[in-house]
Amino acid sequence: LRARLGSSNLREIEGAPGVHAVVHEGEPGSSGFFVIDALMPDQPRDPGVVYSVPDEDVMLIMPVVEEGGAAALASVIQFTFELSKAGVHPLSDQLYWRNSDGTIHLPTTVVEEGKSRRIHLDAGGDAEQLLRILGAME
Repeated sequence: LRARLGSSNLREIEGAPGVHAVVHEGEPGSSGFFVIDALMPDQPRDPGVVYSVPDEDVMLIMPVVEEGGAAALASVIQFTFELSKAGVHPLSDQLYWRNSDGTIHLPTTVVEEGKSRRIHLDAGGDAEQLLRILGAME
């Protein structure tokens, strides 16, 4: 798998700078989970990457950039939720942060308000640390 999936299989998502999808004709995108380090070999383990696997065919990955802002993270959250609901083989609507401490779950919840819906990142603990690195919190 490591020989077949690497940084050449990343495609930046149009309209979401910094957010990439894993694309490979012979492997499901979700298999990128097993070779995260090969997908972004130049990205330091600290601050790491945020990723999700909303569908068997899709893996989204975002390098964490210090003081890079939270726009890319917001895009990952939105795309993850949409793809996990619309996909043919849905897997998860959750996000994960991979850094030198390992893989950290970043819990999200859906808040229904009448006919509208928003996704809420539980901004305590590890998510708060991530938001501070991104410069979105002081």
